[in-house]
Amino acid sequence: MPRERWNLKEALTCYRAVPNLDAALKLVREMGEHPAAGSLEWMSKLRQLVSERPEKFTNQVTAVCSKKS
Repeated sequence: MPRERWNLKEALTCYRAVPNLDAALKLVREMGEHPAAGSLEWMSKLRQLVSERPEKFTNQVTAVCSKKS
């Protein structure tokens, strides 16, 4: 079925249920105003931030916490 014939609201519901953040974000941007837009944008920013975590983050945090004990 051509994309032009999709029911965008139903498609977004499906993408969010899977969840497929990339597809849901792309679709909500295409739709314009939608109540989920802010949450999806925030989740995208959060995922980007987590992906930039330093390589030895867990070891460094554990070491700092151990010194305080």
